[in-house]
Formats: sequence, structure tokens, C-alpha cells
Amino acid sequence: MKIAHILNELKESIILCNRCRCGFCRSRCPTYLASHIESLGARGRNLLALALLEEYILPSKTLADRFFTCTMCGYCREICPLQVDTVKIVQKIRTYLIAEGLYNSNIRELRENIMNYYNPYGKPIKDKTTWAGSIQFYKGGKTLLFGGCVYSFQDPGVLQITAQLLLKAGVKLNYLPNEPCCGYPLLCLGFQEEFEDIAKKNTELLLKAGVEEIVANCPACVETLKQYSEHVGKAHFKVLHITEYLKELIERGQIQLSYTIPLEVTYHDPCHLTRYLKKYEEPRKIIRSIPGVALKEKPHNKLESICCGGGGGILVTNPKMALQISDILLQDLLETGVSTVVTACPTCKRNIETITKLRKAKMTCIDIVELVKKAIKV
Repeated sequence: MKIAHILNELKESIILCNRCRCGFCRSRCPTYLASHIESLGARGRNLLALALLEEYILPSKTLADRFFTCTMCGYCREICPLQVDTVKIVQKIRTYLIAEGLYNSNIRELRENIMNYYNPYGKPIKDKTTWAGSIQFYKGGKTLLFGGCVYSFQDPGVLQITAQLLLKAGVKLNYLPNEPCCGYPLLCLGFQEEFEDIAKKNTELLLKAGVEEIVANCPACVETLKQYSEHVGKAHFKVLHITEYLKELIERGQIQLSYTIPLEVTYHDPCHLTRYLKKYEEPRKIIRSIPGVALKEKPHNKLESICCGGGGGILVTNPKMALQISDILLQDLLETGVSTVVTACPTCKRNIETITKLRKAKMTCIDIVELVKKAIKV
């Protein structure tokens, strides 16, 4: 596979970045902040991309490490004055490196787990839906709750609360007992062919179930499912994050927040929800609508939010650096002086919980639906 063929549509952007060399992206690139190594930052990766494109360097394991050690948080793309899409460049080069066989055993295992078990953990698919056993869903309902792999296996209580909230609000909520992986890990790590295969199969499954609208708690699932239409022409279902959906239900009075909760919180913006999906006001409106809850913003918020260190496959490719990035976020959270962090992403919640426990910080992280549940009559 020729790198020139893969990067042809992005060649102009790569050259633009290397001509400008402004370095604005370094101010918040999580892997650069954690390492202070130029080639582990967005600008450095674009320099490597140009060198690779012009054949000044050859593909190698060292080069692969630079591109696989990226959280794909999207901050570089957000701040770039030339609108260089470094996220897409990294993703394309990962596809090239995958084709060249330059990826480690952890990435290989993750791919095999998704292809064989339909989840990144290699667990039986029946275990993924255990949380839904006691909930009466509407088979054939047009609105589907897509649980996602991380919530289903690691934080199923959030999905149970979500289902209860939506059903109580009168939503005829459907759920697939054989729910597959959305394919995000394959897409972000460069397994393009495998992702497209899963996207096609999943689209057929969803259309067969009569789904017209999908609601998901995981921002990465939402962003990935939205991309199906690019790869499968008939994937016309609407995809919404739970914060979008809950905000509308609250504003329409279908969910009534009856209890006062005397609590000061800060909110952590997940990268996919904020910089990819541009949904940062919706969760804030939900939080502010709860009686008694006061929101105190952390120093870096909304589009400038610091990555939790869990995206882009870095938990598989470089867990040590993922922890260093979480540490940077923790300092931002601690500056607020509050003890409760609210977020709307399973990986963000897990990473914040991990680093606060490790550093013995007096801080609790909860999902936004858990906060909403506290304010309603069950």
C-alpha cells in the first residue's frame, strides 16, 4: 500500500502545517504536554507525515509509536488557524501502518476481540446485555437505546438509570439483545476495512429492527454511528447523545426535576461530545435545571477542555502516558475546589475515578444521568 495514495487528499493540509509551524496546537495537545517531545505532538506528527510522504523516512516501529500514541482529542483541529485536520491525518497514517503490520500485540488482540466477540474485551455477547434483563423494553420501538461496550461491561448501572428515565418519560424505548460494537476502536486505530464491514452489518441489523432514532450515552458511539452514513448509504437513522435527549425531555416537562440537591459540582467536557459533536451547552443546561445544584466551571472547559487520556486507543497503545494525561486533567479539576465532578462519557468517568483514587484526591465522579436521577421521583 502506497502512503501517497492514502494521504493524497490530505497532502495540502500537511504541507500547510509544515509551512506555518505556528505551534498553537502544542498549548493543549495532551501527549505533548505529558511528554514535551515534539514528535508526540500534533505539529510534530505532521512533520513526520510530510517526511513519510516525501520518503525522507521509512515506516518503522518508532514511527508507528508516534502515531498510535495520540488520544485523537481534536484540540489541534479546533485551534488550528489553517483548519488542518490532524486527527484525520493520524487516522489515515494509522491505516497505512496497520497495512504494513506495524502495530503491537495489544492492538491485534483488540481487533480480534471485536471481530470475534463483537466487543473489545473478548467477552461473550450475552454478558454485554445482562444489565437489561429486568427492564421491559418495547420490541419494535422506533427509538433505540444503544448501550455501547464500555458502559455495558464497566458501568451498566448508568444504562439502567438511562432506560428507567426514558421509559418513565413515556419513550417507547427499544434495545437490541444482540447489540454489537459500534466499531469505534477499529476506526480510530486504522482498521478501515474491518470498520466498514462492521458498519454495514450493524446498519442491516438496525434497519431490520425498524430503528429510526438511536440514543446513546457514549459520545464515541454517537460520533461513530453518525459516520455510518458515509460508509453505508442507507444508514439514515438519527443519532443523539443522551444529553441532547434528556435536555429536550426536561424542557418539555416529560422529566420533572422535583427534588432539591444542595450540591456544588464541576463538569468535565468529553472530547468526542464537545469537539467532535459540539455538544457542550446541553449538559450544562441539564445541570443548571436541577434545583440546588451549582455549577462551577474548571479553568479549561468547553472547546478548551483537557483530554482525560482515554481516547484514540491510547489505553491500549500507551497506558502509561494515558495516566500522565489524566494527572494533568486532575490538576485542572482540583483548581475548582469542588468535590463532585459530573461527566457524560464512560471512559472519562473511569479515568477520573482511576487518577483520583491513585492520587488520593477527595473527589467523586458521577455520570450526568446519575445526577438527574437524584432529582426525580422514582
